[in-house]
Amino acid sequence: MKSSAMSPAAGMRRTAKQGKQNLHIIKHEISLSLRVRSCYTTPMTQALENKIKTLVQKTVKETLRVELAHLRADALPLVAKEEMADIARRYKKPTRRAVRTMRVSI
Repeated sequence: MKSSAMSPAAGMRRTAKQGKQNLHIIKHEISLSLRVRSCYTTPMTQALENKIKTLVQKTVKETLRVELAHLRADALPLVAKEEMADIARRYKKPTRRAVRTMRVSI
């Protein structure tokens, strides 16, 4: 039975894959719209469409870069390896000894 929680690395891979797929879909839609309208547009509107296309591409790339940076930061451990080794060396394993508490009325 699989657990419902996924590892951060798996989530990062899935998000990066989805981002690439979304970018591919956007590029495809833009190229289709430019092909369909290219015979009916003037050079001025073609230049405007090209500017819009490059702006969208830059925006998508920047957004993906920022989101992947956040995912990488989330995947990093909060405690350094050296610090974990120091904690393990100092405190070792907890004892398995049972502790008993007694209440005394005075």
